[in-house]
Amino acid sequence: MPEPAGRRAPATAAGPASPIAVDDDFLEPARVVAAYELLRPWPRVPHGLFRCDLERVRRHRAGDDQSEELAAYFGRELAGFLLDYFAALCAVLPAEQHGPGATLEFWIASNCSVSEMVYPHLDTHSGDRLPGPERRPVLGTIFHLGPAGGQSQVGTFFSPGLPVPEALLAHNRRPLPFDQALALADDWVEVPQRQNRLIRFDGRLPHFRSPVREVADPDAPRIALLANLWERLPELDTRMRGVSLVTDGEFRVYRQLEQSEAEALRRLVGRFDDRELAALVGVFRRLYRT
Repeated sequence: MPEPAGRRAPATAAGPASPIAVDDDFLEPARVVAAYELLRPWPRVPHGLFRCDLERVRRHRAGDDQSEELAAYFGRELAGFLLDYFAALCAVLPAEQHGPGATLEFWIASNCSVSEMVYPHLDTHSGDRLPGPERRPVLGTIFHLGPAGGQSQVGTFFSPGLPVPEALLAHNRRPLPFDQALALADDWVEVPQRQNRLIRFDGRLPHFRSPVREVADPDAPRIALLANLWERLPELDTRMRGVSLVTDGEFRVYRQLEQSEAEALRRLVGRFDDRELAALVGVFRRLYRT
C-alpha cells in the first residue's frame, strides 16, 4: 500500500518528554496469550462501564487481594490479570500521576470486521455531564492483547501537536474516510498493532484506529485493553456501583452476546425509548417463545 500523505514511520519507544511512548513485551507473554484466549469469544466491553481506582491497585501491589469484586464480572483469572496489568502500568507512570482519588477507567475493544471508515476522536468520559468544556484524561493507554499475527495494516494514528488543530476539533467523534481523516492534520504518527505492546499517550491527543482492509481469521479478533487515567471523576461516585455501572449479573448476561448482537442492541437502544423497547421484546417473545 502506498504511504498516504502525512503518515510517518511507525513510532518506537519515546523519551520521557514525548507525548507518546511504546513499551513492547510489557507483561509475561503466556499470561497475555491466556487473557486473549479468555476474551476472544466475548463482545467488546464498552467504554464507560468499568473503573479501578489506584488505591485498589496499590493495595493489590502490597499483597492485599483485591480481585473479588472484579472477579464477579470477569472471573478469577481475568480479574487477577487486570489487577497485575494495572499494577505494572502504574509502576511506569510518573509519581505525580498517582494522586489521591486517581482512577483508571477501562474497557476492552474487540474487532474482526473490515471497515474503510475511521473515527478520529479525543477521549472523554461517557458519564461526564458537567457543564463547560469536555475534560480529558491525564493519560490514555492501549495494551494490545492479540492476535499474535496482528491484523493486516492495522495500527493507531496519533496527532501529537498541541494545541489540537481546529479542523480536528470540528470533526471530533465523526466517522470519516481514511484520507479525509489524514487531511485534518499534518503530523500523524502511526503505532502498529503488536501483541503485548503497551502504548501510552497524553490524554489530550486526537487519535484513531487505522482502517481494517483485511481480516485473515474471523475467529481471531483484534483485542486491546484500553485504560484512561483520571485525576478524579467525582460523578462516577454516584453513577457506579463499586467498579462498574452495572451489576455483575447484568454483565454476565451481556457477555453471552455475540459481537453482532451487541451492536444490533446498541443501535436499537439509541433508536427507541424504554417503553418502545419493552414493546419490541413483547413482539419477539410472542413470535419465537413456545
